[in-house]
Amino acid sequence: MRSATIALTLATAVAATLVGVTPANAQILCHVNKDTWVYSAPGGSARYLIPTGGGFYLDYYWNAGGWAAGHGVGQVDGFLQNNDGRLNC
Repeated sequence: MRSATIALTLATAVAATLVGVTPANAQILCHVNKDTWVYSAPGGSARYLIPTGGGFYLDYYWNAGGWAAGHGVGQVDGFLQNNDGRLNC
């Protein structure tokens, strides 16, 4: 009986600790300060245009060439080039 109580207590403690381990949505809403194309991949084909002042949910930067990954509001994932400071977060 005692070992069952210890096992249950240990399982509860582990489960409570793991609640905080779940990945959170790390996207940041940014805005573009000029019309900006979103591409399928860095250097790939254009998918859609975000107009000046439009939003872009940033997932991460890809440092080579200044590309940023994410998606426009209500759009599919893609990449935009941010080597001229057009993305304001």
